[in-house]
Amino acid sequence: MLQLTDVSSPTEAIRLKQANTSADVDGQDFGNGTLFIAESCVTWQRESDGQGLNILYPCINCHAISRDLHFFPHECLHLMVEQAQGEEGQGDECREEEGGSTVLNVRFIPLDKNMLQPMYTAMSQCQALHPDPVLEAGEEGEFNDLEEEDEEEEFYYDGEEGAAHLTPAGRARLARFEAMLQTGDAGDAHTGGVNGEGVEDQFEDADME
Repeated sequence: MLQLTDVSSPTEAIRLKQANTSADVDGQDFGNGTLFIAESCVTWQRESDGQGLNILYPCINCHAISRDLHFFPHECLHLMVEQAQGEEGQGDECREEEGGSTVLNVRFIPLDKNMLQPMYTAMSQCQALHPDPVLEAGEEGEFNDLEEEDEEEEFYYDGEEGAAHLTPAGRARLARFEAMLQTGDAGDAHTGGVNGEGVEDQFEDADME
């Protein structure tokens, strides 16, 4: 599980700073603080003692706006964060080749619910700056023949119609995420962007661009 540690707020390339935002990790309420969505990482710092979370974009499988109060009692920005099994702290080693990983549900709940869409937009913009290096390079050469126009596609799309426009890398991410949902590893996630690529709009409570 992600642990609270001493964190410093980002100072460069901050896309959004949102005070009065509480954090919840797999049902554990960490209290009120300030959320920083920067191009390098997502940082949340607790107001009371300065401790917080620092999440790297390669560790974020997907993000979405969740408004369905049956799944969680507050409207929030919902992140699914991958963390290597046995790792503590901030999950920097989120994609180990061996040993497996676990997916955590991280939710940021702003006092001002009108900020959910700007938070989601900032997340999408920053996530697009960090495509999956493995899928970018191609696994065993599978994606090495991508045409230039495919590589320049948008990272996010809406609904089922957008699925036809995914690159092979995007379809691979979609298949991987759907497999997680089928096995229950994804918990009660509501889909948004998947580590630089989109997935289908499968849940009613996920607001997508």
